[in-house]
Amino acid sequence: MPGQKGRGEGMSWVPVPGELPVDSSSLKEATKAFKMLDLGSGGMWKAYRSNPGSAGSCRVLQCNKHVDCGKLLRIVLNKIEGLFHVEHCGLHTKEVKEKPRVNSVLTVSQRHALQGTRRTGGRPAGMYAALTTMMTEEMEAEGKVPEEHKHEQGGLEGAT
Repeated sequence: MPGQKGRGEGMSWVPVPGELPVDSSSLKEATKAFKMLDLGSGGMWKAYRSNPGSAGSCRVLQCNKHVDCGKLLRIVLNKIEGLFHVEHCGLHTKEVKEKPRVNSVLTVSQRHALQGTRRTGGRPAGMYAALTTMMTEEMEAEGKVPEEHKHEQGGLEGAT
């Protein structure tokens, strides 16, 4: 299946489980929000080139964490109800990509580390704020509520 044209055709699309709150009527903004869904991709999705979807009502994304991955995510805007339907199909491949794109200079882990240092500004308060932001994002991605993990004096567990 991987590497073949037309993946997703003939496969059954399954609704994504759980609540998917999106406060947008724009497909572009909804796509940005739904790219944070993990489903085994680590939140790494790219436009599916064989069938990217229509510009106004549908978007198809492919897992960008694995080499030649067959996992697809489809976001469809139901114009009558004004709601987004999110479905997935296919299976992940085993081999994890080292770089997000073929011509990338940095690996995925180097890129995350660089983004963290870029946020800090090089000062202790900036570094602490960046660590807190990173921990908040990780907790939200895991479905945890960051406010429940605060220290009494301020800050998050794991950021200090």
